[in-house]
Amino acid sequence: MARASLEYATEQVGVSTTGGRPWLLSAVCAHHPHTTSVSCLALPLHPPAHSSSSGLPAQLSAKAAELASTRREKSETVLDLQQQLSAACEARETAEAANASLKTRLDEALTRLAQAQDRLRAAKELAITTEEQFRRELAAKDKLATLYKKAGEATKSKSDELASAFSELQKLYNETAATVSTMPLLLV
Repeated sequence: MARASLEYATEQVGVSTTGGRPWLLSAVCAHHPHTTSVSCLALPLHPPAHSSSSGLPAQLSAKAAELASTRREKSETVLDLQQQLSAACEARETAEAANASLKTRLDEALTRLAQAQDRLRAAKELAITTEEQFRRELAAKDKLATLYKKAGEATKSKSDELASAFSELQKLYNETAATVSTMPLLLV
């Protein structure tokens, strides 16, 4: 990300009378081009009379340059921190959006899981009911088969008895018929 530059300016802004002595003030102003704020620091150009006036402009220039350099460094640090804060805020917002999305997906997955569990439970109950019904039907068919078998055996037994009785009756009839045929006819 490109770093925004700060504009610095030094200008004479007025005269102050501190302690009865006039001071010419100079302001070092820093202006950030993307904001409307301006920071200014006033520096005395002419200190009280007890200082030597020969090295004063050089000292003032050195102090102004040092202050401007410090201001620039601090402004760059603040700008870096603001950029880091902005990036961290964006990362937090992205993480919150992802978290909300994941929560929604989790809720949907839990709902689908509950529905699948309900379907599975219903399928198990249906399988149990169907198996019980199948066993009851199988038991009923076994009972019917047993009853048919017993009825068949009883019918066969009666049929055998009737066949035996018929053959005895046939034998008696044949004996009776033979006896009757050998008897003389009586005429009266």
